[in-house]
Amino acid sequence: YDGGYSKKGLQHGYGKEFFYGNVAYKGEFKLGMRHGHGKEYDVHGILVFEGEYKDNLREGLGEECFGRLRYKGKYERGQAVGYGEVYNKLDQRVFIGEYKEFLKKMKSRSV
Repeated sequence: YDGGYSKKGLQHGYGKEFFYGNVAYKGEFKLGMRHGHGKEYDVHGILVFEGEYKDNLREGLGEECFGRLRYKGKYERGQAVGYGEVYNKLDQRVFIGEYKEFLKKMKSRSV
């Protein structure tokens, strides 16, 4: 970890977490937890999520990349929920609507 600390020695303010020498998270912390705006990276340093965190979980608006798709929408308690949009690698919108409906389409491979 490289960043600010609270008086109790917990990660606090802006900082970077590392995993095997690579940045795993870059953003805001509050008393040892991801809290506020941040960016999450995979083990290869590729951005996989950018958005808001609360108490170490994705919360609020965010953008997540998975495979060749990118989801932009709302998160609650770490999970994508409600209305959102999905884009392909060419940045073309391929889905708009409720996230649970997108999951159904993914299972049937119609996206």
